[in-house]
Amino acid sequence: MRISVLVAVILVAAASPVAAGRGLMSAGGFLGTGFSNGGEALEGFQYTEFRPGMVLGGNLLYRLPGGHSVEFGALDFTIEMREIGEKIGSLSLTPVLVSYSFQWLPKSRVQKPDSLNATQSEGSGICFHLDVGAGISYTEFKKGRLLMDIEEELGFQVLIETENPLTFRIGGGAGFLLHRNLSATLDVQVILCDVGTTWEVEAEGVTSPVEEIEKFSAGTTQVGLGLRFWY
Repeated sequence: MRISVLVAVILVAAASPVAAGRGLMSAGGFLGTGFSNGGEALEGFQYTEFRPGMVLGGNLLYRLPGGHSVEFGALDFTIEMREIGEKIGSLSLTPVLVSYSFQWLPKSRVQKPDSLNATQSEGSGICFHLDVGAGISYTEFKKGRLLMDIEEELGFQVLIETENPLTFRIGGGAGFLLHRNLSATLDVQVILCDVGTTWEVEAEGVTSPVEEIEKFSAGTTQVGLGLRFWY
């Protein structure tokens, strides 16, 4: 599911120039690092923490008059959970988000009457944007070596399930126009997300819930570089 979401974004981007008027669409890619927003990784366990992880993302943006835009995008990242230095496992998230974006475009961008007041670049200048959005994160937790060693040694199995929670995004950034159809971007965004989880221990056919474990605090602050192609 996580890979198919990103593939879908790319396929839609490839088809967009045919369907959209010139200057109304753009497609972007993002590569960066996500840092935990702080606090306990697993709520109620003060020594758990999430380590930074790589973030990959893509989005499509449809521009409206006056600097307003609507954006559809997906991110893919994994953050490693540790307790007192020991790796417990990794939480993978794929947020699929719809966002509102406001853009400040460079003065070198000119109005085109045939494109519903959308603007096109002459190939220079810096643009800025602010974003706010919401969506759903598809999640999966993979056990680390420590948990698997304990299972093997003690003869039981830890069953872990995660929910697909509502997710919010707040961000902004800047782009430098390299060409009338291409810009390099620097983005910072905050992902707000708590992932509900259930843990159970299965031994000799008997399953017992671990009631103390309820959710991951999976919010991250992400910083990255990207490229955006303007149609």
